[in-house]
Amino acid sequence: QLVRLESEGAHYGNNSGWAVLSYPMYQDFRDHNAVFSGMFCRDVLALSLSSGARTERATGELVSGTYFPVLGAGAAMGRTIGPDDDRVAHGAPVAVLSWRFWVRRFGADPGVLNKTITINGHTLTVVGVAQRGFEGIDPGESTDLWLPVTMQAEVMPGPELLTDRRSRWVAAFGRLKAGVTQTQAKASLE
Repeated sequence: QLVRLESEGAHYGNNSGWAVLSYPMYQDFRDHNAVFSGMFCRDVLALSLSSGARTERATGELVSGTYFPVLGAGAAMGRTIGPDDDRVAHGAPVAVLSWRFWVRRFGADPGVLNKTITINGHTLTVVGVAQRGFEGIDPGESTDLWLPVTMQAEVMPGPELLTDRRSRWVAAFGRLKAGVTQTQAKASLE
């Protein structure tokens, strides 16, 4: 039921890999389609995380506010990133930790909720720990923490990409509505 969107043909602008769209393109598909019950986008990146006197590398994902709801993944503690977290650029300096990372890095301390951590030099507040066993959508690749996609400029080097239609950098996914095939979805979106 989960499909990944990709575009074909010539592209003029910046491209961060195969099968990625610009954030405005993702928003267009999310808001104007008849084949998906929900959509989300994500971008994986290496992060520098500091908490207390300790700094380490972590694998993070910038995700849309629909990521957790569309995947049906919840929080073991606190909350996940939701639609209110990606309404305004720079407006949601929050993070959700994976269960495994919370146990390894923070000793499963429930006091981590509402504490601040520093990601790539920017302060964010931990608002939740994802349900045990959920580590993202890439088999074999574990995500340590998730941040709202609207915090892109704060944690990624380079220009702000949220409004740039020519910079393709987010992977976009859709959950097919009941009875809709991949072939029907492709024809509808072309």
